[in-house]
Amino acid sequence: MAFQVHKQGKLCDQLEAQAYDWIMHDITEQYGVESFDDLGVEQVNEIEEYLDNDDWKEDYVQMALRSLIDMHESRQEEYQ
Repeated sequence: MAFQVHKQGKLCDQLEAQAYDWIMHDITEQYGVESFDDLGVEQVNEIEEYLDNDDWKEDYVQMALRSLIDMHESRQEEYQ
């Protein structure tokens, strides 16, 4: 039987969750908030500028940041 890595989906879910927790720690420390929902528009824009700049970022960091920003924008549209 050939080598195979099992449960890759579960591994990806765990890595994504770890990246999210890591990023949320930095966000709560930087901005003094309890959650991403507590951020103001300027703060979210600052995070998006960081995401969009040309500096290298790990793929999981990019994915987690994009997800947080998209959820924030979606919630803002719901309230308008």
